[in-house]
Amino acid sequence: MKTNLSLLSVLVFAGAGVQLAHAAPGELDLTFNGTGKRTTAIGTGDDIGTSVALQPDGKILLGGYTNVSAPIDNFGIVRYTAAGAVDNSFDTDGIATTGFGGSHDNGFSLALQNDGGILMAGQSSMPTTNYDFSLARYLPANGAADSGFDTDGKVTTDFVSGNGNDGAVAVTVQTDGKIVAAGYAAISGNQDIAVVRYNINGSRDTTFDGDGRVTTSTSSVAGVPMESANAVAVQSDGRINPLFPRLRSGQPLFQRPSPQKQIPSNDRGS
Repeated sequence: MKTNLSLLSVLVFAGAGVQLAHAAPGELDLTFNGTGKRTTAIGTGDDIGTSVALQPDGKILLGGYTNVSAPIDNFGIVRYTAAGAVDNSFDTDGIATTGFGGSHDNGFSLALQNDGGILMAGQSSMPTTNYDFSLARYLPANGAADSGFDTDGKVTTDFVSGNGNDGAVAVTVQTDGKIVAAGYAAISGNQDIAVVRYNINGSRDTTFDGDGRVTTSTSSVAGVPMESANAVAVQSDGRINPLFPRLRSGQPLFQRPSPQKQIPSNDRGS
C-alpha cells in the first residue's frame, strides 16, 4: 500500500479580540484546501511526512522522505501556500527531493535558518560507512540546493568509519547561525546520543569538541540498551540540550538530561 506524504491537519486558534470567519478553535480550518487537510504523492512508493515548519511569509513546509524508485529513498520536501495549494515556485512543482548517493536517505527534521535557508536533517546509507548523519540546505525562494552549503547543498557525517549506523533525528539553529544536529551514533558496539555542530557553510565546527562531534551515554543507568536524542534545544546561555527517551524494563521514560549531561562549556565552543 502506498502512503502519501501528507499534512494531516491544520488547526486555527483565534486570539483574544480577533474575529475569524474560520472554524472554531481546534476544528479543521476549511479555508485550507477546502477540507483542512492535504495529501501529496511524490514517488512511486511510500512517501512519509516526519516534520513541518512555517516560513515567515506563511508558507508551509512538510518534510520527510520518499521512495522515488524501489528501493531508493530520498529526502522529500513539499511547500504549500497558506491556503493549502502546492507552491509551484518551490522547485517548479512544489516538491524538492535530495539523494546522497546511497539507497536510503531518510529526512526526519526541518529547521529554518536566520536568513530563511531551509534545513533538513536525517540519515543516509553510504557505500562504505553504513548510515551517517545527513544534512541538506535549500534556498528559501525556490527550493534549489544551496551550492554555498558544502558546495552541493548537502553533507554527511560519520562518527566511526564503517562502524555501524549513525543518524540525525533533530536539528536546530543557534542565534549565531551555527547548526546543531542531534541523534545517535554507533560507538564500540553501542548506540550513544550524538551531536554534531556545523558552520553556516556546512563545514563541521572544529571549536565544538575539536572535530564538531560529541557523543555521550547514560549507560550507567541499568536497562538502557540503546540511546538516541529525539529532540535538541539551545538554551539562552548557549548550552545544548539533547532530549532523549530512556527505556527501562520495557517502559518508556522521557527525561530532560541532567545538568551534567548537558554539553558542557568546553564543548560548546565560542
